[in-house]
Amino acid sequence: MMKKYKCIVVKSQTYAKKAEKILTYNGISAFVLHCKAGSVSGCGRCVKVEEKDVARSVDILKAEGVILTGEIYDLP
Repeated sequence: MMKKYKCIVVKSQTYAKKAEKILTYNGISAFVLHCKAGSVSGCGRCVKVEEKDVARSVDILKAEGVILTGEIYDLP
């Protein structure tokens, strides 16, 4: 079965890199991407994680002070 991925949108490139580092440290595979066209937040950044890790990732990032836009979307 293919893995499904989601993108957690963050406020800036700086927060995206911080999020990637924090999640990797916590054992979650994460990668910074540009947000998809038509994203509510415009041309921001997002962090790609496996669908199964979304809730845990959001909890960790909020606890670490990473500013999220609240937008999470599916990746093809």
